[in-house]
Amino acid sequence: MVEGQFTQLLHAAKGGDATARNQLLPQVYEELRTLARHQMRRENAGHTLQATALINEAYIRLQGANEPNDRAHFLALSSQAMRRILVDHARSKNRDKRGGDLIRVTLVDWQPDANASEDALLELDDALSRLSEFDARSAQAIELLFFGGLTYEEIGQELGISKSSAFDDIKAAKAWLASQMAG
Repeated sequence: MVEGQFTQLLHAAKGGDATARNQLLPQVYEELRTLARHQMRRENAGHTLQATALINEAYIRLQGANEPNDRAHFLALSSQAMRRILVDHARSKNRDKRGGDLIRVTLVDWQPDANASEDALLELDDALSRLSEFDARSAQAIELLFFGGLTYEEIGQELGISKSSAFDDIKAAKAWLASQMAG
């Protein structure tokens, strides 16, 4: 669905238009499905969380979240919800392994993939949390790129900055994260 159409339906549904809400629901599900597929392609082949469960859990979590303003904002909220779900899942599976042999991952050219372990995801989440303490915008840009699959243009739109500023924020954040995750 085109950005403008999604946003129009979203605003109409917020205004109480039942027809718009009925038209928006399948679109919301499809957007969540796209994000979930993007996320699950990056997970280990034997991952115990299925894409459908990720979609359903994200949908439930979005019910209590802030109302999105447009498609980019919806994608940002959805990617944050999916990140939290995957991190929570990894933490619950790895409770007994805390402090074990963590796999070190650099973010210079990193893209999570099927070989990325849950420990690496937890390490990335911890590093992102530390980054957000002093540079929230860069942390959010990285989250939107890696966990949301948004383009630099969409990230810039969501954060209210230019595409080149989004690129610069991500470049700096990758360097900082790489140094943090290298030990």
